[in-house]
Amino acid sequence: MKKGKQSLYRGKNFEYRIMYKAQKMGLEASRIDLSGASEEKGDIIIERKKYECKYRSSGLKTLYGWFAKAKEENCEALIVKTKEAPCLVVIGIGDYLNLLLEKKQCQKKNTG
Repeated sequence: MKKGKQSLYRGKNFEYRIMYKAQKMGLEASRIDLSGASEEKGDIIIERKKYECKYRSSGLKTLYGWFAKAKEENCEALIVKTKEAPCLVVIGIGDYLNLLLEKKQCQKKNTG
C-alpha cells in the first residue's frame, strides 16, 4: 500500500475511533462524509459541533511530554501558547468527552 493511502486510512480510522468512543458514552456523534474533500469542512460532529481530527505518527513529542508531566503532577489540563497564536487547552479525549456528557446531562435537567 502506498504511503498516501496508508495515511488516509489511518486518519479515517482515527476519526471513527473518536466517533465511536463518543457514541459509547451516550453522546450524539457522526463522521462527516468525505471529510476534508467536500464543501462541509471538519471530520466529525459531536453534539452538533464540528471537530477536525489529526493523527500524526510523530511531530508532537514536546507537546505530549508536557502533557504527560502535567498529568503526573495531577494537573487537569495543559495550557499552551505561542507569541502569535491563540492560547490552547490540552486535555485527554476521555476528559473532554466527560465534560460534554456532563454538559448534556445538565441541559436535560434544566429543560426537563
